[in-house]
Amino acid sequence: MFTRGIIMKRRKQKIIDKQFQLKLTFSIIGIVFTIIGLIITIIGTNFLFNNQKLIKVVEKQKEIIITQDNIVKSILLYSFNNKKEFKKDPAYNKITNDHKTSITEMDSNIVKLEKIINANNIVLIYAIVLFIILIIILYFSLIASTHTISGPIQVMSKYIQEIIDGKFPIIRPLRKRDNLNEFYDLFTKMVKTLSERYNNDDQTDIKK
Repeated sequence: MFTRGIIMKRRKQKIIDKQFQLKLTFSIIGIVFTIIGLIITIIGTNFLFNNQKLIKVVEKQKEIIITQDNIVKSILLYSFNNKKEFKKDPAYNKITNDHKTSITEMDSNIVKLEKIINANNIVLIYAIVLFIILIIILYFSLIASTHTISGPIQVMSKYIQEIIDGKFPIIRPLRKRDNLNEFYDLFTKMVKTLSERYNNDDQTDIKK
């Protein structure tokens, strides 16, 4: 009962065979990390490269707006100074309105480009965060999965040690989520057969 209590206590631990569980877990995580990391690196590099191009476009657009605004204002000022009635001319209003519309559209385009740049940065950050979360989830999932293998192996190892010490343990069933069920059943039959043979031999010796 004491031995069985020790086994049950250790079975509650998720990592009971570090060499097997951690080696397999980190091997799989390493493969996943390499593949997904490579994908994120390619996507991230592309995002950063495009963002740099968009930033240059925004800066150039702002310079164009300032230049165009100065040119139009200079033309209007020159025309107004050389023709007192020019401000009343419909052409003046048309030029002024077209200029304002053009500036407004360019400002709107700049805002859109800046939103695209921010969106790209946010997507990249989310991708990195999700990647980290995926690795964490994968780690605990693999530890739990390998536990269903290393658990039965540990139990059988304890039983084998008891047999070596000259004791025949009471075999308990595996948990529902454990693996190696067929092998464990075969192991149970072996222990039962050895126990029966041992008892029969003892009975024979007593009769003699």
